Amino acid sequence: MINNPEPPYWILNTDNEISFLNKIIIRRNLKGFKFPITMSEEGKKEVIIFTKDVILSTYKNGVFLLGDEITPQVYNYLIERHLIQKGIPFFENKAIFINEKENLSILINHENHITLTYLYSDLNIEKAMDEITLIHDNLHVKMGFAFHNKFGYLTTSVKDVGTGIKFIFTLQFIALTMTNEIKKLKNSLEELDFGIKELKEQKQGLEFTFTIYNTLSTGIDLTKLKDYVIENINEVVKYEKEMRERLRDNNISLKDKVLRAYGILKNAIILTYDEAFNLLSLLKFGHIWFRNIKLGEINALLMLISPANLKAYLKNKIDEDINVSRAKVVKKFINHVSRI
Repeated sequence: MINNPEPPYWILNTDNEISFLNKIIIRRNLKGFKFPITMSEEGKKEVIIFTKDVILSTYKNGVFLLGDEITPQVYNYLIERHLIQKGIPFFENKAIFINEKENLSILINHENHITLTYLYSDLNIEKAMDEITLIHDNLHVKMGFAFHNKFGYLTTSVKDVGTGIKFIFTLQFIALTMTNEIKKLKNSLEELDFGIKELKEQKQGLEFTFTIYNTLSTGIDLTKLKDYVIENINEVVKYEKEMRERLRDNNISLKDKVLRAYGILKNAIILTYDEAFNLLSLLKFGHIWFRNIKLGEINALLMLISPANLKAYLKNKIDEDINVSRAKVVKKFINHVSRI
């Protein structure tokens, strides 16, 4: 499972041209234990023993790794599979569980005792929420999460107290970026208690791709928060769709840009990560001008071209220049795509 050569099934399961990948993160602490920041090393060992028994008896198919078992290659793989966030440290008395489908990770003894991360690629937020709620409630019954009748779930950070939940969406706003409408969107989202970041702030050179997340968690009912997120994300996606329709209408220069991207992807000998990501994003945007193109496959390729995923896919049989290997893999994936 770790260093799985194939892209996870969940990222293939989409026909949405705007969504790349999305996640729901739930943070919880256990009743009867001190919070990790004040806990002794012995206490942390107790938490690992307790949670490992519960998790492995509940989920038969998956892998449980202790912090000191995670090599740099595995660590990078987990980041690039979006199962953990960059910068999360792993060492003694920390652990992670990853399910067989690679759409669920459970971090243990990080900022909180338990951090659930659930991944999905479409924008069916209701369904994703139902699925992670089942996981959460099952673990709650067996583990017992710290809860206060007035304040809600008790987390290490005050900003997470209450629902302890964060919805994160990675969306591609090509039309809003090209028309400069993205500035209006950023201002509107901030007023509505959402944060927005460009991926190029995190990886130099990426274009069009943004993460949106709720900044409101405290003082709101979980159902109301979910409904609020769904309502606003649907409006954001509608905004991008409307701008795409306007841009595509008899826009020769835009179509030329997409077809040039296709030509480079089909013929390039060398592709850097940033260049491949940006060109594939344009191809996804212009999918209506091609035959035999599947949006789920493009999403999978956007994940697969990152260094650790690429090495796993090729089983470490990499060219001396990894950018050559990336170009070969991209060509293989889109070889069946043709212009209409």
